[in-house]
Amino acid sequence: MPGGIQQSVKLQTPESGFLGLDTVSEPTSMSIARSRRLNNAYMPKLKALGKRPGSVPVTDTALGAEIKHLTLYPFGTEELLASSDTSLYKYASGALTSVTMTDALESADIYDIDFTNSALDNRKLIADGGDLKGYDGTEVKDITPAADDPSPAPGNALADINAKGIKYIWEHTGHVFVSPGTNEVFYSKRWEYDYFPERRFELLVRKGDYRNGC
Repeated sequence: MPGGIQQSVKLQTPESGFLGLDTVSEPTSMSIARSRRLNNAYMPKLKALGKRPGSVPVTDTALGAEIKHLTLYPFGTEELLASSDTSLYKYASGALTSVTMTDALESADIYDIDFTNSALDNRKLIADGGDLKGYDGTEVKDITPAADDPSPAPGNALADINAKGIKYIWEHTGHVFVSPGTNEVFYSKRWEYDYFPERRFELLVRKGDYRNGC
């Protein structure tokens, strides 16, 4: 230890045909003769190493229509959600059960984001080609446009955007961005999901440009 500084030490793990869990510190340096199972390892808790379970069936009962989208509701107790036909389903007690659909989905081919507004209300916001919808852990329903701010502040254009059909949705720096899949992009007030000022929009100005995804 020159100068009282601990020198780094690197241990070379010898090759073997052992098929157990390889705990080498540099898995990218493993040779082909060594176990690959470390690639599927994760730490479920501190100082514990486990093997990822891989794919497992969540239900033996088929739904009436194919599942188009899987997502996770992260607020509170995590829930696995699936969209099928005009409903949203959650996985509970070994089965997929429909959640309360105050407003049905326009399509099962949805996009979603998880968003918390300035009042700390949590929503999974859903774009399904119709009105902007939200899931609060209990039910799916259309997002009610907030009342206009006092003049001369720009009014809320969410009702007009809904009429176009909201196909895509994403979040950036606290704003909710939506698009009907045309050359138009609208964005909300920061930290709000129910107020889209009528002046806050962008147009893709090149001829033939349009939004085709998030």
